[in-house]
This record gives sequence, C-alpha cells and structure tokens, in this order.
Amino acid sequence: MKEKMNRQAYGSWQTMLNEALVRAAVIKYQKDHNFSAEEISKETNGQLDRGFLWIEKLV
Repeated sequence: MKEKMNRQAYGSWQTMLNEALVRAAVIKYQKDHNFSAEEISKETNGQLDRGFLWIEKLV
C-alpha cells in the first residue's frame, strides 16, 4: 500500500491525509447534491482503486 501511494506522490502522511479529505469531500458533495447512485459509486470505486481504502468511512 505504501509503495502504491508513493508512486502517486503521496510520500508523507500529511499529503495523503489532505488528499483523502479532498476526495472524501467530493463524494460527500455528490451525496448532498443529489448525484446519481451510479456517479457516487463510480467516484468511490475510483478512490478505492487509487488506494484510498478508508474513503467510505471517511465520507
């Protein structure tokens, strides 16, 4: 996991936390603004695929 995040330039925990918060905020925005379940699922799965395995709990 750490290697995957390093390849994406998330070498420090601070950077990774900031990115996770931004990505969670996008999904929260989608949920709060009536995006379709398909759009929300696509965004969530995209973040899971990028290695943000905790994204659902963070949202």
